[in-house]
Amino acid sequence: MEELDEKKADKELVEMEIEIKADKRALETKVSRMQFDSMTEELNTMFQELLSKITGQEQDWHKIIDKISTEMECKLDRIELDPVKKQLEDRWKSIRKQLQAQPAPKEDDAAGIRKQLVARFHCISCDRPVDMLTPGPHLVTLPSTPGLPSHKSNRPYTIYELEQVRQHCRSLRPGTN
Repeated sequence: MEELDEKKADKELVEMEIEIKADKRALETKVSRMQFDSMTEELNTMFQELLSKITGQEQDWHKIIDKISTEMECKLDRIELDPVKKQLEDRWKSIRKQLQAQPAPKEDDAAGIRKQLVARFHCISCDRPVDMLTPGPHLVTLPSTPGLPSHKSNRPYTIYELEQVRQHCRSLRPGTN
């Protein structure tokens, strides 16, 4: 009886073991060890490539930051800018005083003129009419010379005379018309 108790399977124990036991359909969805190892290696290489790219980008960022920091050191700060600003303002004031000390222009002179067919002129910069006295056009002309003598050739006369000589020679030969 003891032996029977040891070897005998309980109904509950058998049902529990059957639930734990893998069936064929569940086994097909499982991954083999070789597939798992190959995928792990692929993931590892992808992570290494990604890490190298990130490291390269980090080095590029450090270069850019160094470049920007050196450029920033070359720039003027506000403390250095104030004396330059004051110097420019002083120069502007002195130029303004010099312009005010000069007499105003008496005539309304244009920067340049554009002559139209009629004797009206317009300012090139603002295209407003400007009244200006301009001298009349001074045209340089050549003196009139008599025409060159025409070329008169004596060829028509020589041809006529040559024909006369031929006719005369024909008339002198006996037996020809």
